Amino acid sequence: MPDLTVHIWFDFVCPWCHLGKRRWEAALTALAAELGLAYRLDQARPVNSFDAHRLLHAAAGRGLGDQVRERLLLAYTGEGADLADHTALAALAQEAGFPAGAARELLRGDAYGDAVRADEDEAHRRGVRGVPSFAIADRPVVAGAQSPDLLLEELRLAWRGVAG
Repeated sequence: MPDLTVHIWFDFVCPWCHLGKRRWEAALTALAAELGLAYRLDQARPVNSFDAHRLLHAAAGRGLGDQVRERLLLAYTGEGADLADHTALAALAQEAGFPAGAARELLRGDAYGDAVRADEDEAHRRGVRGVPSFAIADRPVVAGAQSPDLLLEELRLAWRGVAG
């Protein structure tokens, strides 16, 4: 069976990204259930999320990428967490199963900065101009928190392209 690669660009400080993530998940399971998000955007303040993305790369290397991504998104959109604050990031990472000590050590240095920059470069090459954005196989980028039906259709079209 051929592989189907999907790249998703998001930013923790983009409220639409959490919607887009949930809609993507809904598209994969074809569910129309309530998304269950409790936004408190009155508490959210835009910050530089570069270190949060570095932490995500480290978490993904330990098999905890989904857990850390979800915790950071919930913390920002629902709890007003400062995702540029290293103490907050370490505590949130620990809540998601990533050791706080390892997170603090990572955040003191510049580990995974090159990986985040490589993600940014790839997004630029693919024409991503905002988040969330989805690149499914070699199809054009789908931008925005699209409906599960639209995302599912994009997956079907991509699958037809790779399955021949």
